[in-house]
Parts: sequence; C-alpha cells; structure tokens
Amino acid sequence: MAVQTYPAPPTPWSKDLAEPQIDSSAYVHAFTNLIGDVRVKADVHIAPSTSIRADEGTPFYIGAGTNIQDGVVIHGLEQGRVQGDDGQEYSVWIGEDASITHMALIHGPCYIGAECFIGFRSTVFNARLGKGCIVMMHALVQDVELPPGKYVPSGAVITTQAQADRLPDVEATDVHFAQHVVEINDALRSGYRCVDNVACIAPLRDELKTGTAKSTPQKQVKHLSKQDSTMGLTSEVVSQVRQLLQQGFQIGTEHADPRRYRINSWHTCAPITASREPDVVAALNTCLAEHSGEYVRLIGIDTKNKRRVLEQVIQRPGDAPASFTPGVSSRPVSAPVASGVSGLDHSVIGQVRQLLQQGYQIGTEHADPRRYRINSWHTCVPITATREPDVIAALNTCLAEHSGEYVRLIGIDAKNKRRVLEQVIQRPDGKTVIASGGGVSVSSGSHGGGTDPGLDTQVQDLVRRGCQIMLEYADQRRFKTSSWHSGGKLSGSNIQAELNSFLAAHPKDYVRLIGVDTKAKTRVAEIIIQRPQGAPGGKAPSSNGKSTKSKGFAPSSTPATHTQASSSNSFSHEVVAQIRQLLQQGYQLGTEHADPRRYRTSSWQSGPVINARHEGEAVAALAASVQQFSGEYVRLIGIDPKAKKRVAEVIIQQPTKK
Repeated sequence: MAVQTYPAPPTPWSKDLAEPQIDSSAYVHAFTNLIGDVRVKADVHIAPSTSIRADEGTPFYIGAGTNIQDGVVIHGLEQGRVQGDDGQEYSVWIGEDASITHMALIHGPCYIGAECFIGFRSTVFNARLGKGCIVMMHALVQDVELPPGKYVPSGAVITTQAQADRLPDVEATDVHFAQHVVEINDALRSGYRCVDNVACIAPLRDELKTGTAKSTPQKQVKHLSKQDSTMGLTSEVVSQVRQLLQQGFQIGTEHADPRRYRINSWHTCAPITASREPDVVAALNTCLAEHSGEYVRLIGIDTKNKRRVLEQVIQRPGDAPASFTPGVSSRPVSAPVASGVSGLDHSVIGQVRQLLQQGYQIGTEHADPRRYRINSWHTCVPITATREPDVIAALNTCLAEHSGEYVRLIGIDAKNKRRVLEQVIQRPDGKTVIASGGGVSVSSGSHGGGTDPGLDTQVQDLVRRGCQIMLEYADQRRFKTSSWHSGGKLSGSNIQAELNSFLAAHPKDYVRLIGVDTKAKTRVAEIIIQRPQGAPGGKAPSSNGKSTKSKGFAPSSTPATHTQASSSNSFSHEVVAQIRQLLQQGYQLGTEHADPRRYRTSSWQSGPVINARHEGEAVAALAASVQQFSGEYVRLIGIDPKAKKRVAEVIIQQPTKK
C-alpha cells in the first residue's frame, strides 16, 4: 500500500518543507497521514486512521519496534521541546518498543520512554514519562515527570508532581502485558507487509486452495469435547446447570486470563443456544477446552427480567479435569459452594448478623495489593441470600476465590441506596481481620504526631451515616483567604494509610477533613487535622486574626450507658465535647429512644426536647432523659433550626447485655 506522506507546510516558524523519514522495515497503513519531519524507525507498526502531524511542533521521533494503533493523534506545540535519548531536541519523542493504543492523544512537548504503554483514549501533554511507564485507559497525564516504571490507573488525572510521585510501581504482570502487546503488533506488522507482497502471500493462498492447511486448534478442541460430555465439569457444576435449565434460565460462559481476571474484565464465550442438558454440558466443555489455562465462569441468565442470577467460576488456570458422578443432588443456585464459618472471625460473623437483623444487604469487594493502594476495588459475586448461614457461606467462597488479596465486607441500605459499612475482612497474607465494631478506624498516630482523640470516632460516625470523607489542603496564603484545594475522597476502608500518605505529601500545608452529606449535598463537618508546623487541627486563625469555628459537626459514635444525672461524669468526654460544640454553633438539642425491637427496625421515638443554652444545664437534662429510658437505646440529636435539618445523631446509651 502507498503511504500518504506530506511535507510540512511553510509557516512563519518553519519553511524547511521537511518530509517524513520511514524505515524500510516499518509498516505504515495507507489510511495514515504523516506530515512533516516524522522519523519512523525500524519495525514500527502504524495502524489505520492515525494522524501524525509535525507541522507546528517538530520534529517527531518514533523508536524501533513501537506500535501506533488506530485513531491515535500525535501533534505538538510550536513552543517547547524535549531532549531525546540521542541528545537532540524534539517536539515529541517516543522510545523503542512503546505501545500507543487506540484513540490516544500524544501532544508535545512530550517524551515517552522506551517500553511505555499508553492506554485507550488517554492523553499525555507537556510531560515526560520514564522507561516502562504504563498509563491505562481514559487517563490524563499533564505538566509532570513520571519516574521510570510508574503505573497510572484508568481514569486518573495526574496534573501535579505530587500526584506523580505518589503513583505505584508497575508489577511484573503489567510488564508482561505491555510486552505481549508489542509482540502482537510486531506479528501484525509482518502480516500486513506479507499481504502487500505477492511473493509472500501467494504460497499461503495456494495452500488454502489445495486444502492442505492444517486443522485449527479450535476444530480439534471441538472434536475432543464431544468425546466426553462431562470431562471438564464437576458434579456440582452439572447439578447447577440442571437446576438453571429446570427454572427456565439460559446458560452463558465468560473467560479471562489471569491479568484480566484480576481487573474483572471478562470475555464472552460463544453463545449457548441449546436448552437440553447434554448439549449445554457439551458446549461448556468446549469452552473449558478452548480456554484452558484461563478462568472460566458459568452465567445463569433470566431472560425475562434481563438480569444475571448466577456467576460461578468453574475453571481456574491449572485445574485438573474432573469426571461427572451421576446421582448427585442439585444445589440451590443462590447457594455458593462453601461450608462452615472457619474463614471468618467471630466478630465479623456478629457484624453480619447485626446487618441482616437491621434489614441491610451484604456485599463484598476484592483488590490486589496494587489496586488496594489506589483504592480501586472489584465487586465479588452478588450475595442474594438473606439467611445468616447462606451469607456466611458466600463470604467464605469469596475469601477462598480471592486468597492473596484484600477482601472487604459491605453493608448496603437498599432503600436509601447507600453503604452503611465498609470493613476489610481479609488481607493478602490470608488472615481474616477482626472487626472493630463497624466501619473504619483512625489510629491516634496517623496524623503526623498527635491528633484529636475524638477524630477517630468522628470519622467512624460520618461513615456510618453514609457521608463521604474528603480532604482539602491550603498553603499559608490560601489558608488566610480560605481558598482550599481539593485533595480527593477517602475510601473508608483504609483511612489511616490514606491520611498518612496525604499528610506526608503536604507537610507544609494546612489539611482539613470534610464530611459531606451526599443526599442533601451539604457539608456536615470541616475539621482541620494538620497545620504547617505539624500541630493537631482545631480552631484556626482567620484572615482577621479572630478564631473561627468549623462549619459542620462530626459526632462520635461511641455508645455509653448512663445511670446518673447529677454531673457530666456520667458521660464520656467525647459526648460532653460534642454537646459543647453543638451549643457553641447555635444548634438545638434533642433526644430519641428505642427498645431493642424498634432499634433493629430503626423506628425511633422522640424524647424530651432540651431547651438549655448552657453546657451544665444541657448535660443535666440529657442525663435525666437517659435515666428515664434506662434499658433502651438513647441517641442525642443536634438540629440546625435555620436549615431545619439534623447535623448530628449519636447513640449515647445502649441496653446492658445480661
């Protein structure tokens, strides 16, 4: 194919009419536009619909073995240059064996080192990427320098050097994947060059015409699969298939190699249209044989409601085939293959029991160590069961399937469509984690030396209330003008590590923690947790020198039992501090109570209104209310009379267990 190349147009900044220089071993598709001084080295593969224009910023360098895939745009600004590995200046430098994948945008000045991978629709502008960096899909990398071997997750926006410095390193599997893409595109380059060469393609065409071509592995696989219709399936899987068919569901399959399995990116196998059990089993075995060495999962599909009723992994890499044993009883579709509660700590089981009693749904998520660091979790198979034994069995199944990874338990309020709990219950060493009473915990040393002892419980309560936790930071000048930068969200699963990382990245800034009510779209807490000198957060000086209060309030979630009403000693110091803060901010106080049955259904009854305006009076009135409802749950309510909404709900008494 003839390649469409054009000289650079004469412009006020360039009149040299430079043309592309393409090595004879490279393959450039005819539907590609190359303009100006573009230096394409040996064994480069440039796919169709690619635009490489060195008409403004110039020159461009594309290193040997690199592949530029469909729809890629490479351009550069007239101003700005980078130094290539040969010591010369370029608008865009792309090193050897790099992969610039579909629809990516590379805009100079830009340096992309050897063996880098740029994912679909990602943008790199005015940046320098060291050797072996991997940028995944739909990411933006701008105005930064990435050290060699850094990993940018999908959807990330990296526009500050601090963000770039915190990026994780690529793992061996990532490197293998990038190398695999280079190898595939090198084979494509050779293939396309062969198609354009009569001497190369003629023998292959003659072979096809004479019928001497060897049967494909796929045909051989199908032939083998018919010899034994149950060769690759366990009796449990056959029983599941039988029950799904009896209930009128369709059967489907998906497969994924180990890398795609970790990121939960599955490919669909050939559709199974059969409805008879032998035919379906044969089709499943065909899929298993075709994708040996990969994960394969069975899908049960409710075609009427257009939803999945089952997702079950039926093959893992290295699994040995299992024979079918007739006469095995069917297992309910919703029941995972697991037994006992040996994988869970008793406190986790207690947490599950409490969530179920309150009508919440249970879910699970998993993440390998790299994804755990960037808080990128994958959802496990949905748990539809509501009975405790079935839920525990499903949790054990998830733990077993994702051994060597982090697994966290999710409590879901289906009515309000929010999470009420996120608790890590397994770590990569395989050990389960003892639950800490709900949600998250922040150690007293997680904020750079000395923190407010109430911050731990405040964050826990915000998470329980379904609030988002965010961070903001500001330098001395911006702090005086109350102009804060957003620092992103905290996941709620590992706040201690995330806070440590963020505070370490901003040692000379003020940092504050924000609680956001996503329903009301309002802030309910603003707590300064770091000053430039490293002092703990609290009241900070404003621009006029006067002290300011945080706009919101984050109550503690530590329940306490009270029987005396004479002094504040009957309450914990966190509760007293909360009462004081509510009164200082002009909020009204109230109480609610509920017996154990009403507590489980979240059906609270209003208690006496507390009209006190002084701390001592409020504490005494609250103690009297607690004494009046001994044996019940009691919670303190903070009310914003102007906005007519609640700003605090904290349990201050719970029944004593006998």
